[in-house]
Amino acid sequence: MWAPIRLLPLPIGAAYLAVLHGLSSTPGWEFGMVSAALAMGGGRWPLAVTVAQSMLLAFGLLIVDLPVAGPLVLVLAAAALGELATRRGGW
Repeated sequence: MWAPIRLLPLPIGAAYLAVLHGLSSTPGWEFGMVSAALAMGGGRWPLAVTVAQSMLLAFGLLIVDLPVAGPLVLVLAAAALGELATRRGGW
């Protein structure tokens, strides 16, 4: 039922980067697309996706300057964290 929604981050991320950044070869494309591809696995492996998104966000913001893809990676990392919180076991 929710499978088509899982595929939305990839075209939305590509459109966001294309409109805001253009077709250049800066690290923003790679980080944005890897983050969007990771978001598609959040329903199956929420913990692994959250850890990978967090590492990608930390590496992208601390090591590489991501002026354009930074907000995209941040939003998708927050969505992965929300997915993990939704799917965790009871209290």
